Amino acid sequence: MKTIYFTFIIFMLIIFTQLFSAGRSEGVVSLGIPDSTQVQILTVEDGSSFIGRIIEIGEEELKFETKYGVLTFSIFEITELKLVSEDQFKEGKYWFPNPNCTRLFFAPTARMLKQGEGYFADYFVFFPTITLGITNNITLGGGFSILPGADLDEQIILFTPKVGIKDFQKNGSSYWRSCCEIT
Repeated sequence: MKTIYFTFIIFMLIIFTQLFSAGRSEGVVSLGIPDSTQVQILTVEDGSSFIGRIIEIGEEELKFETKYGVLTFSIFEITELKLVSEDQFKEGKYWFPNPNCTRLFFAPTARMLKQGEGYFADYFVFFPTITLGITNNITLGGGFSILPGADLDEQIILFTPKVGIKDFQKNGSSYWRSCCEIT
């Protein structure tokens, strides 16, 4: 009976973690005029996105400069405004950051998480894991199984530390090399 109760509590924790980790927006967009070197992506209610920067903010409207000219938007129709860095543009097109660059489906890659980054993953419902970037070169992860009917001493516990260095080649490209990985 203890095992069923424990499994139910863990299962409910996983469900609540996934529900509240989705990052709910409260509909408030922080508007600001960036300096001339920064780029913004403005999204409006119909889902259209524009790349450029805000150049003027009024009471109910703002002016947004793109490479095609200056556009005017009502402040109330803006759903999202993101400040992006220049390195996210390749050949003039925006490439959103890869949220899973440190892992494939459920196997790790040699790429490291940045300090302070992390993720929660739940494989096949019964194998929740969490991984955090301790530094830019050290990533720690761990998890456990919540197999129904198995006692606590029969559950699988895993620890996945990863230490890596970034190699630079003569042509300027770079790649991660994982020095030590235990899974």
